[in-house]
Amino acid sequence: MNIKNLFIKKKPLSEEEFAEIFEAFYFLREAEIDEKEALQIIAKEQTQPAAQNLLAILLNAPNFIEGLSQFPGYAPDYAIALLRQGQKNKEEIKVLASLSAHFSKILFLDDELGSYKQRLKKHLTYPISTLVVAFMVSAVLLIFVVPVFDEVYQSFGAELPALTQLVVRLSEVIQQWWWVCVGFIWLSLCCFNHKMNKRFRSKLALYFSAARYTESSVILRTLHLLLSYDFKLQQALRLSATVSQNTMIIEALNKSADAVAEKKSFVDCLKEKAVFPHKILPGLRVFEKTNHLILLQKLVNRNAFILKKNLSEASKIMNSVMMVIMGILVGILIIAMYLPIFSMGAVI
Repeated sequence: MNIKNLFIKKKPLSEEEFAEIFEAFYFLREAEIDEKEALQIIAKEQTQPAAQNLLAILLNAPNFIEGLSQFPGYAPDYAIALLRQGQKNKEEIKVLASLSAHFSKILFLDDELGSYKQRLKKHLTYPISTLVVAFMVSAVLLIFVVPVFDEVYQSFGAELPALTQLVVRLSEVIQQWWWVCVGFIWLSLCCFNHKMNKRFRSKLALYFSAARYTESSVILRTLHLLLSYDFKLQQALRLSATVSQNTMIIEALNKSADAVAEKKSFVDCLKEKAVFPHKILPGLRVFEKTNHLILLQKLVNRNAFILKKNLSEASKIMNSVMMVIMGILVGILIIAMYLPIFSMGAVI
């Protein structure tokens, strides 16, 4: 969901916190409490500066919708469009209920149907942590342990095994040029996060099955929500594009909307751009011909099931791979340091 953080002096407002404020607003409005009074009640319970900042903006705006639309970073475009539609059709409470449930599902607050991106992050946390620990342990061994072993072995005057010599040389390079290594890593991270590389990162993310299913699950849910409130398919596709931060998917959805305007198949456009998993394309074709929303809902549920399965399998594989990498890195260093002991008897 494309809700940008509010960068203020302290902790920014997270997407989950925004969803909780939105849900509280819906509950109060459903209880027939006036809009301004509902916002004041919510504001009294907030201790987070960013949340207080948001509520202050909403209270000073002519109404809730105008407050959000003046600051689009707080809410995605499709949510504001839905709220305007509800205001126009006098279905404000119904739209608030739908959006609240929608946020819960895509922002991990609904354990049964949601937790797409959170689940992806959760499955990636352990493998990445393992890899970081492996490099940290290796760095400690190379900087502090290897030099001690090198001094001991030099006192015997014997020629060290090739593997040990390689590790010793690597240790010397890191000790002498550690600042270059740190600078290179920092510069690489900065370049990777630079806006110029946003398209490259978007392409890279699409190569991972879990990322494809994560993005498509959120987009399909949003598309279904918009169409259920009588948005035209072309407009629904454009608004659904605002959910994603992946430039490739945004471009594909906007071109699909153009294809609908030209009375062409939007599924063909999605297939050409290869941004959605191929398993859901046949279902989208059926939906395109029939316009039955129940088919889109079934696609959403099927996509969620496949995502859970893929994440579980990918997690097992990545955990195994990271453990192997950590074992190899640390194992090579330890073997290299203790390998000369086996030939020390000949020297003595």
